[in-house]
Amino acid sequence: MNTAVGKFQASLAAATQETTFALANLNFDFAIWKVEAPPSYQPLGAALSLQRRNAAENGMPHVIARRLGTLFETLLPQIPSLVNAYGARASEIIQNPGTNPPGSKEHGPFQKFVGLDGTSIWAAATSGPSAVAVHLLACMLARVWSPAEAVSIWEELVAERKNALIPNKDVDTVPTRDVVAAQLAIDQGQLAEWDASARAWLRAADASPSIRKQQKDVISLLSSVSIPVGSHPRVYDSVCKAWVAALSTMDKLVQGHQYSAQDGAVLVALSAWHLYPDVVVLGPKTWNLHQSDQLIGHGGTLTVGLQNSPEISAGVHWSLSLAYLRYYGSSVLSRGVVDAESSRLTFPQFLLTAVGATIASWGLPSSQLRDGAQLVAHMGSLLTGSDHPASQAPTVAWLVPLKAAAKTFLKLQGQELDSATKLVRLGHRRPGMLSRTCSTGVFYLRSIDLICIMRKIEHQLQFLMSIYQNWTHADTPLVLRVGEKNSNEPVLVVLHPVIRQGKITPSWYFVGGIPSAGPDGPLRGLQVPQNNPIHACRAEDLDFGTTGREFTWKNPPKFSDIPSSPVTRVGDSIPPKKERFRWPLKSKKDTAASLPSPQNLALTFEFVGGDINGVSLFSLKGTAGAVRQLGDSGVHILSLLEAFSTHTISARRLSEHLGNLFESDDGNMMRSCLALAQAAEVYECLPGATISPKVFSSLKPISEMVWAGEARTSEHGFTREMHLARPWAFSCIAYFESGVMQVPPDQMHNVMAIASGDSLYVAAQLLCDPAANVKPYEIHRVVGNIGRAGLAFLIPPKSPMVREVDSESWKMVNHEPFNGKLEDNFRSTTLQLGFSGYEFPMTFGDHGGRFVEAFFIEAVVSVHDSGRWVADLDILTSLQSPNLYSLIQQPTCQASSPAGSVPGVEVIALDNWEELLDPPRNVSVVRAHGNWQGRLAAANVSLMQGHPTILFRGHGCWTCAVKVMEGFQSHSRSNISPGPRTIPEAPNMECIFIL
Repeated sequence: MNTAVGKFQASLAAATQETTFALANLNFDFAIWKVEAPPSYQPLGAALSLQRRNAAENGMPHVIARRLGTLFETLLPQIPSLVNAYGARASEIIQNPGTNPPGSKEHGPFQKFVGLDGTSIWAAATSGPSAVAVHLLACMLARVWSPAEAVSIWEELVAERKNALIPNKDVDTVPTRDVVAAQLAIDQGQLAEWDASARAWLRAADASPSIRKQQKDVISLLSSVSIPVGSHPRVYDSVCKAWVAALSTMDKLVQGHQYSAQDGAVLVALSAWHLYPDVVVLGPKTWNLHQSDQLIGHGGTLTVGLQNSPEISAGVHWSLSLAYLRYYGSSVLSRGVVDAESSRLTFPQFLLTAVGATIASWGLPSSQLRDGAQLVAHMGSLLTGSDHPASQAPTVAWLVPLKAAAKTFLKLQGQELDSATKLVRLGHRRPGMLSRTCSTGVFYLRSIDLICIMRKIEHQLQFLMSIYQNWTHADTPLVLRVGEKNSNEPVLVVLHPVIRQGKITPSWYFVGGIPSAGPDGPLRGLQVPQNNPIHACRAEDLDFGTTGREFTWKNPPKFSDIPSSPVTRVGDSIPPKKERFRWPLKSKKDTAASLPSPQNLALTFEFVGGDINGVSLFSLKGTAGAVRQLGDSGVHILSLLEAFSTHTISARRLSEHLGNLFESDDGNMMRSCLALAQAAEVYECLPGATISPKVFSSLKPISEMVWAGEARTSEHGFTREMHLARPWAFSCIAYFESGVMQVPPDQMHNVMAIASGDSLYVAAQLLCDPAANVKPYEIHRVVGNIGRAGLAFLIPPKSPMVREVDSESWKMVNHEPFNGKLEDNFRSTTLQLGFSGYEFPMTFGDHGGRFVEAFFIEAVVSVHDSGRWVADLDILTSLQSPNLYSLIQQPTCQASSPAGSVPGVEVIALDNWEELLDPPRNVSVVRAHGNWQGRLAAANVSLMQGHPTILFRGHGCWTCAVKVMEGFQSHSRSNISPGPRTIPEAPNMECIFIL
């Protein structure tokens, strides 16, 4: 060893080729050296999948852990208590039911990639305490920084650490250990995978039921303070200082010591290492956070002396100048934060923020969040009830998830309500996530036009009267016209303020326009409050024209000068406010409200607003603007709530109103909510999935995201398609997973899965029987990953291969007639996922960054039979083949020939892969009954060979199957071009049934 070290020192001075080669060999041998993991880590190692454990012990993760541990070893303090406690907590998390699902056949080709990613932890545990400390730093950086920023920090740390070990390149005075460490090769790709593993662990561990409450309390603590991590933006100094301080502090806390911290480093560690000492916060008000963590020694309490800084917002903040973030240019000053708003959200939580944004878009203040949520719930219940067919239209379907979120919010209590309120307030501060436009009220219903959606005329009249009950402009009378615009029997309700005892007082007058032919006409069943003066006038004095938006009143009565005329009330037993009125007139020319007035006086009134076929408001010509302004400001949120809660609103009218608004430029907010409704459908199939808080940083509303295109574009400018197709669904997931990525759906047609963090998002067709009913947007989430950094979009090879028939395969080919037995003869068939090595990065407009955040990777789904390769598949393409049929019951079916019987035609049984790869020239059937992987593989291979392929599904009947086959053959013959050509008799014209 001494001789070898001498050569290493010589190599640094002379750079000889021989010693450089020797150093490389030592680096390799040194890196794969393993130690026995501490006992507290053993349960974690046992719970890892075989593939992850092998990688952690023998693969690149172990190499990275050894090299990083060696590089920083002399910098780090001794932390035996922390190392032991962290292993115990990690083992507890991974053993929690549901947190670490084992891979099984139900996961299909993704089986070996399923499970919690504890690779970096086990790699560190088998590499020594210093490697565990390096893993803990990876968790700290992953908690605060984005993947690109964290990898940039790692690169700079490695480079600076190597320089620090040999500052003057004088190796004669440098310890051998440091010389070796300084020469260890660690590239960006390795650092990215190291960060990705820690990041995946954090995401899964945060959601573990065993620590969920403590983790939530810690994040709430961090959100209530304002404290920085360090004060110097230089990466090496700041990170190393914070790292060492956090390690030392947490080790003492685990031992049961009390410790006081004035820096945010230990708070970042609390959030990233899932160890929970009691915390005492000293500030304007002292408060305690009791965690009762059994892994913390008795008395282990962290005291944090904090004074909230007015210069920075809440949370733990860390500012660094990143020199390795971009290829070109100066260092980039970046700022990371840990608080509630930087935590990932579930989709139901995100919908709560959408409720807040909706309320803000209506112009309601944050003090009325509960009123706004009640209005969302009322509106949603009215329009999306099962008794309203219109509830299926996209113009109202956008309300479905908002209604559910609002109702959930209104039911919560205690701490759950506090957390939900913070989310609603978060959305309220960001209305731009739904719309670019300023507030226009509650869908333009804050004004007098609300009456347009009311069910009854009585409701409309009462509402308008309530708005203008304080109208005091004596020179500007208002007229409410009751009746359709072309009606000859209008009823007018006149507001004419009068002066009584020196005060201007509003006074309502009901005026009936009586047609000549009907002197005994009713007041249209109008419910009129008691004690209101009532008058009659001649219909000939009212000229409403043809549009109904303006009318002239000849010789109007002076309402302020006369008492009301006597009337006869019909139905004295009816309560006062429900009385209905008629006027008994002796002559059609009688008017009980007229006084001597100048002849030929006529006033023109113009339309202000309202329902032109119900109750509409008119004012003297030239005054409509001022009248409208008062009406707009006179409708309070409580009035809207009352209108909805008292069933005053018409579902049909409201639906029509929103439909017209939806397709206009003012419907941007609703189109965003429709996109959210579509996304909610996608995420209903993804339990456990979370979304990035970066979605709140977008400058665009959701309706303008590329994945929302189907919700807003068509030949008419708007599509009524409610559900996202698979490419749009994958694009949607990529956006919410990253918070920023806008991947055009037309680039996603071949994508079969996305790997990100601790999740695999897999097209449902890869995880189920080929005859299963799969929704167009159905994607399933599997806990696991492929061990790569960033978002990986898995695509199939262009021309998948199939095993050729070899000279010995005939020995396995029998092609016996089908005997009617339902058997699974493909039990040894498995689907496996591998990678060809081909990949290419995705770009999103910006360039120059050193970190590849997303890339396409060629993934090969292959069929294996007892470990032997059979074929590679492009499942999504094959399942869209026109040669694929699912058997359905035919109209004439008598169920006389079930699948488990001998059919009436000759059918050859295919009972192994050799028989399918070398098929007969007859109709045949693959017997893989009840084996979805075998059926999926056989159907794909059959289609790749060109066979019409018919899938037996829930209905299994040979009579129906033969009819489907005959229909296909007839269709094939009819499509052959005219001429001397004959139907080919090649085997690929024969149908293959998948039983």
